[in-house]
Amino acid sequence: MNQEVTKLKWFTIDFIRPALIKMERQAWEANQTRDVRFYRKYFTHDAVIVSPFGMVNRQTFLSNLERKTASFQSFTIERPRVIALGENCASISYTAIVQANRGGKSVSYSVYCTTVYVKAGEDWRAVIHQQTPAE
Repeated sequence: MNQEVTKLKWFTIDFIRPALIKMERQAWEANQTRDVRFYRKYFTHDAVIVSPFGMVNRQTFLSNLERKTASFQSFTIERPRVIALGENCASISYTAIVQANRGGKSVSYSVYCTTVYVKAGEDWRAVIHQQTPAE
């Protein structure tokens, strides 16, 4: 019985919410610094990334990150919502406010983001990440 209680405790929203918010912040920071090594561990091998620029797999995302020219100075995650999708799966949705440099000009934009995570051992790994421009 004690093992069952422990198993259920780690998967409560109150327990996983801070972990997923932390993962999202780390992912944005890794994007900002072009930390390919972080993303190799962050995404599952079959991950799909959907953005206004198209839909890519993990390897294409990593290649694009290595040669990325656009950059952003800061980001804010607003109104994060975490949903348990199963025993080892959860999603987080939020609005990201981004201050970026595009073509030498400072711009601000917002995107609605959703990431689906699966539990792999002790780690949460992203299997799907999606961004939609917020207008």
